[in-house]
Amino acid sequence: MLPIAAVLAGDGATIEQRTCIRLAATNAAAVGAEVTDTAFTLAGGTAVYDTSLLGRCLRDAHVVTQHIQTAPKLNEKIGQLLLGQDTDTSMF
Repeated sequence: MLPIAAVLAGDGATIEQRTCIRLAATNAAAVGAEVTDTAFTLAGGTAVYDTSLLGRCLRDAHVVTQHIQTAPKLNEKIGQLLLGQDTDTSMF
C-alpha cells in the first residue's frame, strides 16, 4: 500500500514507507541544490550581488540540504534501513 493510501485509510506509514519517503526527500533536496548551483553558475557575475534573487535561492536551496529531515548524514541511517540492519528510528 502506498503511504498516502495508508494515511487515507487511517493507518500509519510503515518504517519501510517512511524510509522511502525520507530517501526521496533527501534526494529532492540534493538535486534542488545542484540545479540551483548550475543556474547560479550560468547566471554569471550578476548573481553574486545582494539584489540578485538567484543568490537568495542558492542560499535557501543549501539550507534545505542541512535540515534534520533531509541532511546528507541521514543517508547512513537510510542505508542501514534499506539493508535491513537494526538502527534507531525514533527520529524517523
